[in-house]
Amino acid sequence: MNKKGKLSKRLCLLLLSAICAVASAFFAACAPETPPEDDDSISAPTYTVTFMQEGEKDIVRTVKEGESLTDIPAPVPEKGYTIAWDKTDFSSVTENITVTAVKTANVYTITYNLGVNNYATLSEKTQSATYGQAYTLLTPQYNGAAKFLGWYVAGENGKATDEKAQDGKYLWAEDIILVAAWEEWSDVVN
Repeated sequence: MNKKGKLSKRLCLLLLSAICAVASAFFAACAPETPPEDDDSISAPTYTVTFMQEGEKDIVRTVKEGESLTDIPAPVPEKGYTIAWDKTDFSSVTENITVTAVKTANVYTITYNLGVNNYATLSEKTQSATYGQAYTLLTPQYNGAAKFLGWYVAGENGKATDEKAQDGKYLWAEDIILVAAWEEWSDVVN
């Protein structure tokens, strides 16, 4: 190939490169603009909401700044107690948050049934008792030839069961009915 042919070939390649560059610029300029992706995960910080309950594993949720947390776990229930989170508003989170479970002992009602003794009386027919707390049973006043044997938990039929109730800690996680048990003494009159 002669000098003129080599020069012509170089010129063609140079011209072809220039045409490609101009075409690329033209197509880039003519191409429709694509809006930037609406991806806040790149720019928006995230925060954690940590749910803590004694004796349970912590539960951690992640939320983007300014967003609301809607996936709120329920506290683990415990017999005799109402358990609730100490915070409940997780709208527009802007910082890390620690939430603690608050345990409150439930208050139950003891209802007294004097049973078969028509001569017995009580100052009150009901009594409040807090779960896990000490309580003292009421003592009936009675006339007649009978000895008070104590209070027994009523069954579903309302009659006394073999479960005797005594002073101490209230450990029934429900309202209860107690039925008085009596022993007749034929030779004693009160």
